[in-house]
Amino acid sequence: MRSFKLHSFSGFYSWKITEGFVNGNSFSVYYSIDTVNVSVSGPMQLPGIVICLETPWDVKKSNKIMSIDLLSYMANLIFPFGGFADSLYNKKREQSPLKKELDKEYNKILHKTGWNVVDLLNNITLTCGQIVTSCNFGYRLSGNLTGIDCCKYMFSDPVYGVYGKCFRTSTRFYKIFLKEAGHQSSFLLNLVVPSDILDDLNKSILNQKASISDGLSIAVSNKNSHLSTIEKNFRGLVPNSMNSVIVRKMTINKSQRNSPFGRYQCISEDDIQAYMSLTPGYFAYTRDNCIVAQKQNIIAEKYNCSLIYYKPVPGTAYCSPNLTTFIYNDRYI
Repeated sequence: MRSFKLHSFSGFYSWKITEGFVNGNSFSVYYSIDTVNVSVSGPMQLPGIVICLETPWDVKKSNKIMSIDLLSYMANLIFPFGGFADSLYNKKREQSPLKKELDKEYNKILHKTGWNVVDLLNNITLTCGQIVTSCNFGYRLSGNLTGIDCCKYMFSDPVYGVYGKCFRTSTRFYKIFLKEAGHQSSFLLNLVVPSDILDDLNKSILNQKASISDGLSIAVSNKNSHLSTIEKNFRGLVPNSMNSVIVRKMTINKSQRNSPFGRYQCISEDDIQAYMSLTPGYFAYTRDNCIVAQKQNIIAEKYNCSLIYYKPVPGTAYCSPNLTTFIYNDRYI
């Protein structure tokens, strides 16, 4: 077992307007992990934490409902990058008999779960309570919690992204203020992760990325940010050590910026009459969430399925592990 101690938010916030004038209403709050070991005194409100388990598979639970080959095949759903596994195709890039058998088994199991891929993933992956052993908020704040209670009160339902199975802090977390910077009043999260999950999988079925991704990653964000919009901010945690995370907060003025996403039709955040239809199912309208929702619509229109990482388009099933890999290799998004 590998233990990960996240001794988090012992650092500082800095406020920066990235474009000189505060003259618009298209502002966003951006959090990142800083490498500079500095601190300031004074109260600070905690941003959201996202912990992602890169290899989240619970092999004992999965063995009751599927073969280890299918579990390995589903790992390509979490990590779609790096090309296709060679064992799933022949030299002419035609589907192998193994690929056809795995698709058949995958669809059979999905049928039993009502075609709910998220429920299936939840049934074959580690839970928050299996990896979080305890958490507390420093000596000046009350509340030393067991792992189960920490998951119950501090984390929301898991979500899936290209960094694995992710646990995001709930809205309760945003109400917590640290009274001063420093380790004594920081948020301490203890995690333990099995170290041999990849050894149990069939590596000939895994794509390149899925075959080497193992461990835990962390990012910080505000509650409105979709997981896919903060992926570039993830940082790996070092096992069997204390990991101190310094947080930087930036307020970004986007009103004068030229967007690289010209094909997406999004609106300003204060257009209350219009935003509801653009980001259905999301916590709130933001331009980033709008782009994510439109990406999903584009995928659904071209491939007749929805990616597991975004809110599904009504009337479509989630894309299969193989098709998800194909979409990313196609570089369409």
